[in-house]
Amino acid sequence: MLSAEVVNIDAQAGTIVIKANDKEQTLKAEPKLLEGIAAGEKVNIELTGDMLKSIKKVEAPAIK
Repeated sequence: MLSAEVVNIDAQAGTIVIKANDKEQTLKAEPKLLEGIAAGEKVNIELTGDMLKSIKKVEAPAIK
């Protein structure tokens, strides 16, 4: 699992640009995986090569 920030998404083209470890990387992805994800969000991702396997938003901790 890799923590990253979403830089850009093109669901029609099936690509997502993420930033992790101060490097940007463009990944291929199934368009349905990108639904509900927006630029600027923090996510945890799993990769297979340069293909996005899974993506989950990192929820901000609740403010008490």
